[in-house]
Amino acid sequence: MSLNRLPIRAAAAIIFIFSFLLFLSGYILQQQSIAALSAALPTPTHTRAQKHSAQISRQHLAAGLTSQPPIAASNDLQAQFLLAAHHKTHAYATAITTPSEACHALQLFAGLAALRDTAPTTRILYHPASWAATGAHPTAARLLRSATVRYGVRLVPVPGLEAAPALALAAAFREADMRRIALLDVRGILLQSLDSLLLAPAEGVVVTGIRDPAAPTRVGEALLVVTPDEVQAARVAEIAERDGATVGGVVNELFGNYAALLPSHPWVTPLGVFKTAGRRAAYRMGAWDAGKVRNESRYVSFAGEREPWRIGSGRGSTGVVAEMYRRWEKTRAEVCGLDLM
Repeated sequence: MSLNRLPIRAAAAIIFIFSFLLFLSGYILQQQSIAALSAALPTPTHTRAQKHSAQISRQHLAAGLTSQPPIAASNDLQAQFLLAAHHKTHAYATAITTPSEACHALQLFAGLAALRDTAPTTRILYHPASWAATGAHPTAARLLRSATVRYGVRLVPVPGLEAAPALALAAAFREADMRRIALLDVRGILLQSLDSLLLAPAEGVVVTGIRDPAAPTRVGEALLVVTPDEVQAARVAEIAERDGATVGGVVNELFGNYAALLPSHPWVTPLGVFKTAGRRAAYRMGAWDAGKVRNESRYVSFAGEREPWRIGSGRGSTGVVAEMYRRWEKTRAEVCGLDLM
C-alpha cells in the first residue's frame, strides 16, 4: 500500500466513526422523545364494560370527562416529531359528497399544510366514484387534482358516497395500512394541529369521538379518530348502504355506547358558541372570553350555521364570528380562485 493513500484511509475511517456516533446519538434522542411522549399523553378516562372488555362505556365518560383536562398543547412538538417518523401510518382525511364541497376540502388541506406544528402525515380525500366514471363535474375534478399536486392528497373514489355519506367512514376503516385516521367534517376550519390526538393511546378503542355540545351523550361527527378494522368497515357499510345514513348517525348507532369520548373543547368548537350564550355551558370560565376560546380551539365547525361559501353569508356578524367568516372567504379566494362554484 502506498504511503500517500494512508491519509485518505484514515480520513474515511474518521468520517465513518463520527457518522456512526451521530446516528447513535440521534437514535437515543428519538427513543427518549418517544418515552417522554408516551408519558405525557393521557388516555381518555374510561371503564371497560363487562360484556365488551375492549369497549368503552359512554355513560361513564359522559359523567367523568367534564373535569378531564384536554391533551396539553405543549405535547404537540413531541407529537410532530414522532409523527414525522410514522407519517405513513397516521392520516388526516375528509370526505365530500357534492361538487361544491371540493373547494371546502381544498381549503381544509391548505389549512393543514399551513400549520407549523403539524407533521407531514398522509392526507386522504374520499369522493364519489361516479365523478371519475362519468366525467361529470369538471370544476370539482380540477380542484381534486389540485389537492394531489399542491398538498399531496391521496384521492379515494367511494362508490355510492353521494347517497350514503357514512360510506366515507367505512372507507376509513378499510385503510389497512394505517394505524389511526382523523376524519374531519369538510365544513370547518382547522386552526391548530390534531397530531397529539392522533397519537393519544386508545387501547382496544376503534373510535375516539368528540362529545356533541348540544347533546353531551352523543358522539359528534365533526371529528372522529378511527383505528382501521375490516370488521367494523363491513358493519358501517351495511348500515350506510341500507339507510343512506350520515356519519354521525352510524357512529352513534354502532359505537355510541362504547366510543371513547373527549370533551368538545379544545378539539371542536361550533361557530354557534360564539353567538349564543346558552351554548357555552361546556366552557368553564368565570367570564366568557371569546378570544381565549378561539385561541385554544383546534377546529371550528360551521355545521348548522349560515354557509360561509355563500356570498355575503357573514354579513352582519361581529367579533370572532365575523373573523371566522372572513378567514373562510379569504382562504377560499386564495386556494380555489376562479374555480369557485
